Amino acid sequence: MLSFASGNCVVAAFAFAAVTASDFGFSVSFITIVLACAVLFAKVLAVLFRPRVVLKKKVADYVDRDTARSSSPSLLAGKKGDADVAKLTFDRSADLLPGMTLEEQYIDEAVHNGFVEQIGPNCAAAAVAGAMNALTNTSAESISSYSQMAVMAVYSHMIQQKLDTKIAKLRKTWKDHDIKPLLDLASIPSLFEVRGALSKFRPALQGAIERSLGNLAAEDHPSALTALLSNMESDSVKGKLMVKEMQETTRLKWALWKLEGLPKPCTAPIGSDRVATAVKALAASANLKVQVATLLAKSTTKLPCRRPVSSEDDEDTVDSQWDAIVSSIKNPKHCLLFHLRNHYALVAGYRIITCSDGTKYRQILCSHRGQKPKSWMDMHCSWLDVSAKTGKEIPRWGVRDTVLKWKGYKLTLIQLRDDRYVDANASTIEGYAEVVRQWVALNGHQREYRGPSGDTPDNGPPSEDEAEEMEQDMDD
Repeated sequence: MLSFASGNCVVAAFAFAAVTASDFGFSVSFITIVLACAVLFAKVLAVLFRPRVVLKKKVADYVDRDTARSSSPSLLAGKKGDADVAKLTFDRSADLLPGMTLEEQYIDEAVHNGFVEQIGPNCAAAAVAGAMNALTNTSAESISSYSQMAVMAVYSHMIQQKLDTKIAKLRKTWKDHDIKPLLDLASIPSLFEVRGALSKFRPALQGAIERSLGNLAAEDHPSALTALLSNMESDSVKGKLMVKEMQETTRLKWALWKLEGLPKPCTAPIGSDRVATAVKALAASANLKVQVATLLAKSTTKLPCRRPVSSEDDEDTVDSQWDAIVSSIKNPKHCLLFHLRNHYALVAGYRIITCSDGTKYRQILCSHRGQKPKSWMDMHCSWLDVSAKTGKEIPRWGVRDTVLKWKGYKLTLIQLRDDRYVDANASTIEGYAEVVRQWVALNGHQREYRGPSGDTPDNGPPSEDEAEEMEQDMDD
């Protein structure tokens, strides 16, 4: 309708200009000015009356309602009557609206009692500890519960191993130079903020080198820095390889800096692969065995997946995905860990709502922020919410649409296995399990206190795109 109205404005303006010009002999420039004003007016109308439907996806979810937010979030995608469902307060005790019936509901109390609330933006550690508590039916407030800080120790050990390997490679490449100035350069905080393509990192690195050399007398210039700068300026193949090595070293330094940050450690550099390894290590530290598999993931991913998700899935395929989720939630030896938008959290239950018109809503109980299970996520609807803090509109994605958005987002199945199960990387897992045992030996079993409300601070500063880029960088 708006496009039609805007088009009419332009046509009317053209007709008016043509008639005026022919009747009164105005110049072509007059016609041009009138047309430009008409186009500008049409654009203003488009901005003022633009539709709120801004997402192209057909399958999404609605918002996290654990904090004070708008009472009427805008419908982004779904069936005509879905806007009524968006008005619900989506928490565990929410009352349904008139005409709605709770057809089925299941809450996994092991997850609800075992979730470990974050001490900062470290969801990838808290979710792993909570998963092991749930599988062993251990309360998070028990003295024998699994610790998120032990998981953080495992993550730091993983990155440190990779950094040590990179440093050894640098020593070989720069065998005629002292590499300490290079390692100091890779630790400059301003370089930590430069992520993405090599073309972005290169000028930032060159500027950092020039500033470092500018603070020293010419005779005191480290040979490694002058050699690196010379090769960069020549734009040789060797220079490009040197820049790439420096970028990789900087990323690893940044990862350690985030993981070991005080007072609030951050797991932004951690991707799903390292999460899976940490789960296995935490289990092995207690002489348990778990199998980690991808239950739902984007169909284009190259990794094995039990229920691949595609935007072209028919109703039977979506039903199969839902059945797999329900089966895992009900199984006491299974735990689902969801890597959703800039967050990791456990799945603590599901429910099915039937409306008076026969419409059904299938939802899982999870969390968009923090670890306390409090957000119902739908399989088929999409909502645009408004942040209570910033006033900005925030799209909240559902199960399928989250998975479809990026290959790194997935629903992971953690399964407790018997002693006969042998992991393909058992020796590596045992090495990380020893890190957990050493941490516990030094620190004991630290009770994970949730605080009076069980809430936690926001997941930290990285945006969705930054988080995806971080994880892609670290998984390369």
